[in-house]
Amino acid sequence: MRGAALLLALLAGCAAPAGTPDLAARLPAEAAGFLRGETGPPGGTPLRVEYATANRAAVATVAIAERTPPLRERDGAALDAALGGAVGSVLATMPERSGRQLAERERYELPGLRCSLLRGTFGRAPVARHVCVGATAGRLVTIEVTMADRTPPPAEAEAFARAVIASLGRR
Repeated sequence: MRGAALLLALLAGCAAPAGTPDLAARLPAEAAGFLRGETGPPGGTPLRVEYATANRAAVATVAIAERTPPLRERDGAALDAALGGAVGSVLATMPERSGRQLAERERYELPGLRCSLLRGTFGRAPVARHVCVGATAGRLVTIEVTMADRTPPPAEAEAFARAVIASLGRR
Protein backbone atom coordinates (compact mmCIF):
# COMPACT_ATOMS: atom_id res chain seq x y z
CA MET A 1 0.00 0.00 0.00
CA ARG A 2 2.84 2.32 0.82
CA GLY A 3 4.31 1.87 -2.70
CA ALA A 4 0.96 2.81 -4.29
CA ALA A 5 0.76 5.97 -2.18
CA LEU A 6 4.29 6.91 -3.25
CA LEU A 7 3.42 6.31 -6.92
CA LEU A 8 0.30 8.50 -6.63
CA ALA A 9 2.31 11.26 -4.99
CA LEU A 10 4.88 11.12 -7.79
CA LEU A 11 2.18 11.19 -10.48
CA ALA A 12 0.45 14.14 -8.82
CA GLY A 13 3.71 16.07 -9.00
CA CYS A 14 4.02 15.55 -12.76
CA ALA A 15 2.92 18.61 -14.67
CA ALA A 16 0.26 17.97 -17.25
CA PRO A 17 0.73 19.66 -20.60
CA ALA A 18 -0.77 23.12 -20.71
CA GLY A 19 -4.25 23.20 -22.22
CA THR A 20 -5.39 25.89 -24.62
CA PRO A 21 -7.27 27.86 -21.90
CA ASP A 22 -4.18 27.63 -19.67
CA LEU A 23 -2.05 29.09 -22.43
CA ALA A 24 -4.56 31.88 -23.10
CA ALA A 25 -4.40 32.81 -19.43
CA ARG A 26 -0.66 33.45 -19.88
CA LEU A 27 -1.25 36.11 -22.52
CA PRO A 28 -0.41 39.60 -21.25
CA ALA A 29 -2.98 42.32 -20.54
CA GLU A 30 -0.71 44.73 -22.44
CA ALA A 31 2.06 44.05 -24.93
CA ALA A 32 3.97 46.63 -26.99
CA GLY A 33 1.12 49.15 -26.69
CA PHE A 34 -1.65 46.64 -27.49
CA LEU A 35 -4.36 46.12 -24.87
CA ARG A 36 -6.05 42.77 -24.41
CA GLY A 37 -9.72 42.63 -25.39
CA GLU A 38 -12.26 39.86 -25.82
CA THR A 39 -11.53 36.14 -25.75
CA GLY A 40 -13.63 33.68 -27.67
CA PRO A 41 -15.16 31.40 -28.55
CA PRO A 42 -15.52 29.80 -25.10
CA GLY A 43 -14.21 26.26 -25.28
CA GLY A 44 -13.69 26.71 -29.00
CA THR A 45 -10.68 25.93 -31.05
CA PRO A 46 -8.83 27.86 -32.04
CA LEU A 47 -9.23 30.05 -29.02
CA ARG A 48 -8.94 33.70 -30.11
CA VAL A 49 -7.81 36.67 -28.05
CA GLU A 50 -8.27 40.16 -29.51
CA TYR A 51 -5.90 43.08 -28.92
CA ALA A 52 -5.89 46.71 -30.06
CA THR A 53 -3.93 49.85 -29.43
CA ALA A 54 -5.72 52.44 -27.29
CA ASN A 55 -6.59 54.53 -30.35
CA ARG A 56 -7.43 51.39 -32.42
CA ALA A 57 -4.84 52.41 -35.02
CA ALA A 58 -3.68 48.79 -34.93
CA VAL A 59 -5.54 45.59 -34.10
CA ALA A 60 -4.28 42.09 -33.45
CA THR A 61 -5.58 38.58 -32.94
CA VAL A 62 -3.82 35.72 -31.17
CA ALA A 63 -5.21 32.27 -31.96
CA ILE A 64 -4.19 29.14 -30.07
CA ALA A 65 -5.21 25.87 -31.70
CA GLU A 66 -4.93 22.23 -30.74
CA ARG A 67 -2.55 20.34 -33.00
CA THR A 68 -2.52 16.62 -33.69
CA PRO A 69 0.18 15.47 -33.71
CA PRO A 70 1.54 18.10 -31.35
CA LEU A 71 3.63 20.76 -33.07
CA ARG A 72 7.17 21.20 -31.81
CA GLU A 73 8.65 24.64 -31.32
CA ARG A 74 11.65 23.81 -33.50
CA ASP A 75 9.90 21.96 -36.32
CA GLY A 76 10.80 24.35 -39.14
CA ALA A 77 9.03 22.47 -41.95
CA ALA A 78 5.77 22.25 -39.99
CA LEU A 79 5.98 25.93 -39.03
CA ASP A 80 6.64 26.92 -42.65
CA ALA A 81 3.61 24.89 -43.73
CA ALA A 82 1.50 26.47 -40.97
CA LEU A 83 2.60 29.95 -42.07
CA GLY A 84 1.70 29.14 -45.66
CA GLY A 85 -1.73 27.99 -44.50
CA ALA A 86 -2.29 31.09 -42.37
CA VAL A 87 -1.27 33.43 -45.21
CA GLY A 88 -3.42 31.47 -47.65
CA SER A 89 -6.38 31.77 -45.31
CA VAL A 90 -5.98 35.55 -45.07
CA LEU A 91 -5.61 35.94 -48.83
CA ALA A 92 -8.57 33.65 -49.54
CA THR A 93 -10.93 36.00 -47.66
CA MET A 94 -9.89 39.08 -49.64
CA PRO A 95 -11.90 38.51 -52.87
CA GLU A 96 -15.07 38.15 -50.80
CA ARG A 97 -14.68 41.68 -49.49
CA SER A 98 -14.90 44.39 -52.10
CA GLY A 99 -12.17 46.98 -52.02
CA ARG A 100 -9.76 44.87 -49.96
CA GLN A 101 -6.56 43.60 -51.48
CA LEU A 102 -3.48 42.11 -49.86
CA ALA A 103 -0.39 40.40 -51.26
CA GLU A 104 2.50 38.72 -49.51
CA ARG A 105 5.63 40.88 -49.74
CA GLU A 106 8.22 39.12 -47.60
CA ARG A 107 8.81 36.38 -45.04
CA TYR A 108 10.98 36.77 -41.98
CA GLU A 109 11.78 35.10 -38.69
CA LEU A 110 11.57 36.29 -35.11
CA PRO A 111 12.67 34.23 -32.10
CA GLY A 112 10.22 31.31 -31.99
CA LEU A 113 8.14 32.62 -34.92
CA ARG A 114 7.89 32.41 -38.70
CA CYS A 115 6.26 35.54 -40.15
CA SER A 116 4.96 37.09 -43.33
CA LEU A 117 4.35 40.73 -44.20
CA LEU A 118 1.33 41.37 -46.39
CA ARG A 119 0.64 44.78 -47.91
CA GLY A 120 -2.30 46.15 -49.83
CA THR A 121 -5.34 48.35 -49.47
CA PHE A 122 -8.65 48.35 -47.66
CA GLY A 123 -10.58 50.69 -49.91
CA ARG A 124 -8.12 53.49 -50.59
CA ALA A 125 -6.23 53.12 -47.31
CA PRO A 126 -2.83 51.39 -47.50
CA VAL A 127 -2.67 48.49 -45.02
CA ALA A 128 0.04 46.23 -43.61
CA ARG A 129 -0.74 42.88 -42.01
CA HIS A 130 1.86 40.81 -40.21
CA VAL A 131 1.02 37.11 -39.89
CA CYS A 132 3.22 35.02 -37.58
CA VAL A 133 3.05 31.39 -36.46
CA GLY A 134 4.83 29.60 -33.67
CA ALA A 135 4.33 26.68 -31.35
CA THR A 136 4.14 26.24 -27.62
CA ALA A 137 3.07 23.22 -25.57
CA GLY A 138 2.38 21.38 -28.83
CA ARG A 139 -0.17 23.95 -29.97
CA LEU A 140 -0.10 26.22 -32.99
CA VAL A 141 -0.07 29.94 -32.17
CA THR A 142 -1.07 32.36 -34.93
CA ILE A 143 -0.59 36.10 -34.44
CA GLU A 144 -2.05 38.63 -36.87
CA VAL A 145 -1.46 42.38 -36.61
CA THR A 146 -3.24 44.80 -38.97
CA MET A 147 -2.58 48.53 -39.22
CA ALA A 148 -2.26 51.43 -41.61
CA ASP A 149 0.80 51.12 -43.84
CA ARG A 150 2.60 54.35 -43.10
CA THR A 151 5.86 55.72 -41.74
CA PRO A 152 6.23 55.63 -38.84
CA PRO A 153 3.93 52.66 -38.27
CA PRO A 154 1.15 53.19 -35.72
CA ALA A 155 2.39 50.20 -33.66
CA GLU A 156 5.28 47.77 -33.40
CA ALA A 157 3.92 44.50 -34.82
CA GLU A 158 7.16 42.60 -34.31
CA ALA A 159 7.51 43.71 -30.69
CA PHE A 160 3.92 42.60 -30.05
CA ALA A 161 4.52 39.18 -31.63
CA ARG A 162 7.75 38.68 -29.64
CA ALA A 163 5.99 39.62 -26.37
CA VAL A 164 3.10 37.24 -27.05
CA ILE A 165 5.24 34.21 -27.88
CA ALA A 166 7.52 34.94 -24.91
CA SER A 167 4.54 35.07 -22.54
CA LEU A 168 3.34 31.68 -23.78
CA GLY A 169 6.77 30.16 -23.34
CA ARG A 170 6.81 30.85 -19.60
CA ARG A 171 6.32 27.73 -17.53
